[in-house]
Amino acid sequence: YDNRWFNALDLPAAVPPGWVFGLGWTIFYTLMGIALAMVIHARGAQGRALALALFGLQFFLNLAWTPMFFMAHQVSGALILMLSILLLATATTFAFAPIRKAAAWLMVPYLVWLSFASVLTFQIDRMNPQAETLVPDASSTQILL
Repeated sequence: YDNRWFNALDLPAAVPPGWVFGLGWTIFYTLMGIALAMVIHARGAQGRALALALFGLQFFLNLAWTPMFFMAHQVSGALILMLSILLLATATTFAFAPIRKAAAWLMVPYLVWLSFASVLTFQIDRMNPQAETLVPDASSTQILL
């Protein structure tokens, strides 16, 4: 991870290596995009508008999580946000199911990841009560010749 604040935290052993996040999110966004496209193209399906609204809301919150956690260092707030995303993503999955069962199933890996990420965020919050005020040592400003 190329984030001095994150690297200064006490982390649970279950935190995966950084490359897992890039690979995982590529897969999750691809699966979610396919699921979304399936529901978008189910014109006239009952509950479609609600399903799309739920998807949009959970996706918007998903995009807000990284800046809240990694830039604002608001671990407790990020935990609440993560749980909200998980709740909305679950509601989205159930809203997708009557429209396109395959779309709902495509959301399941994302739900599993959100559940895991919720546990990690909870553990990081619990292990780092000072996280919001933690300031890691500055990088050296000395120029070596």
